[in-house]
Amino acid sequence: MRRIDANAIRDEVLNDNTYDNDTVNYYLGLIDAAPTIEPKRGEWIPVSKRLPKRGEVYLVANGSTIKTAYLDGGYTWVDSANYILRYVTHWMLLPEPPCGADMREVEK
Repeated sequence: MRRIDANAIRDEVLNDNTYDNDTVNYYLGLIDAAPTIEPKRGEWIPVSKRLPKRGEVYLVANGSTIKTAYLDGGYTWVDSANYILRYVTHWMLLPEPPCGADMREVEK
């Protein structure tokens, strides 16, 4: 069985205005029934192959810089200072916090 990125395909079908409602509902049913591929932590994913869920924070790279950023409602990457990042080539899930660490505590 071939596994797919059902979330990415679902987004494409919903954003494509060339299909009528019956066709969209048919494809959404097929997509929902298919297994999906989840990204692995520590794995860089090219944006040319797959985009992440919109609105969640990821590590992103543009060839010279690595930052945290999220993908807005379109195809724009925005960093924590609300600057638009250009030429993002790869993204990855954020790592898990250190085991036993309380991220609310900051050492002085």
